[in-house]
Amino acid sequence: MRRTSGVDAVILTWSLDCATRMFDCLDGAGHRVGTLVTIQSQRGRAEGLLARDLARHRQLLEQAPPALDIVVAATVERLPGIVGSLSPELLVCYGFPCRLPEAVLRVPPLGALNVHPSLLPRYRGPNPLGRSVRNGDDVGLSVHRMVTAFDAGQVLAQRAVSLRDDDDADRIQAKVGELVASVLPLAVERARDGEPGTPQDEARATRAPLFEDHELVVAWDRPARDIHNQVRACALASSRTGRRGARAVVDDRPVRVLRTSLDATSGGLRVTCGDGPIWVVETDALPESELADVQRA
Repeated sequence: MRRTSGVDAVILTWSLDCATRMFDCLDGAGHRVGTLVTIQSQRGRAEGLLARDLARHRQLLEQAPPALDIVVAATVERLPGIVGSLSPELLVCYGFPCRLPEAVLRVPPLGALNVHPSLLPRYRGPNPLGRSVRNGDDVGLSVHRMVTAFDAGQVLAQRAVSLRDDDDADRIQAKVGELVASVLPLAVERARDGEPGTPQDEARATRAPLFEDHELVVAWDRPARDIHNQVRACALASSRTGRRGARAVVDDRPVRVLRTSLDATSGGLRVTCGDGPIWVVETDALPESELADVQRA
């Protein structure tokens, strides 16, 4: 007989938006979510970004749903003890920056689920949405069972969403985030009922690494659509060194290119690309030191 009651879940995330979406979705479906687990940034400590790290935790503490207890793990090694002490039936992870140890994955009897913003098995890794948009591919959301390999577990639910040329990075992020409300409840229901999920086709699997700094640089001799996707993708995800936004020299000025358009009616500065024009709609000042290899528009 299938179980119809809600489950006791713990959510893991580094993001206020992800925390709110998960909690609202699970709580609305009748599941019990009492604790959010997050973690200090190990990269942030090494690179002197502690202030940014603390700001992210403060945002969670001040703005996360008030029904949540929030636990901040100092290191990945602390996670098994923390999660074990909470004894959840299910773990749900979305926007968590670290690989979970196998000892954590063994704790919940119903398993551990990850919300991944791509159509798995394509774009496994830390930059799925950025890489999907950069390559002009379909975007969407998958919820899969977590295994020791990154993003490789059986898929319990998945859904795609269509993008428009005038969708900027914020709108793309919102469209994908809105899928959580329909995809996550279905995945949790299937996990509760003991369904294993659909194995991923390893022959179709692709990787989604962080952007390298040189991938942020705009080359105006490329096709306009390719540049448009580059600008949107680089606004969605930071590079390996923490830089965000496409870089270019526009009208003899070094800038971070925040938004472009393929439509002349959108306004902005017209720039000729390899196959036609693009319109640079929004920019921000950028130091010359970050633009050594940029072409001039």
